[in-house]
Amino acid sequence: MKELKWDTHVKRARKETLPGRAVYLLSGCRKRAKSKKLDCLLTKEWFEEKLKNGKCELSGIKFDLNTSRTSRSNPFAPSPDRIDITKGYTPENTRLVLNLINAALSDWGEVPFFKVIEAFNAHNTQDTK
Repeated sequence: MKELKWDTHVKRARKETLPGRAVYLLSGCRKRAKSKKLDCLLTKEWFEEKLKNGKCELSGIKFDLNTSRTSRSNPFAPSPDRIDITKGYTPENTRLVLNLINAALSDWGEVPFFKVIEAFNAHNTQDTK
């Protein structure tokens, strides 16, 4: 396995704390907003408050702040999701969800995502009866 540099270990460890993850998420939002010419009105405090809740706003599944050592990203890590993709990162337009959910929403949106969830639940409810 490839040996990681010291600063890589420090960055990973920092992202595993609430303040460190808040800074990391805010930085990413600012970069994406700038590249898309959108507003970013979120703050470190906004992220810290959402992270203290500790759960995905859509699924209720607990966030995992551990950085993935085996893949590019952790599917259970928190990820900021813009509800309306034509608007910026504002407290009213942003929710903190699982990375896995945000990836699905960003590619296909809520309608197909929830359709799959409903079908999954219906299928698995029928199998258990």
